[in-house]
Amino acid sequence: KGRPDTTFGTVNADVLAHFVPGFQRIDFVEVILNSSWPE
Repeated sequence: KGRPDTTFGTVNADVLAHFVPGFQRIDFVEVILNSSWPE
């Protein structure tokens, strides 16, 4: 909460978003929440 900049992810997605038209980032939280894993 107090240091949001320390949670900044890898630059890979930033580079792809800049250079690859139509690239969409994957939201890891959404992957987990929408997974078919048992609770």
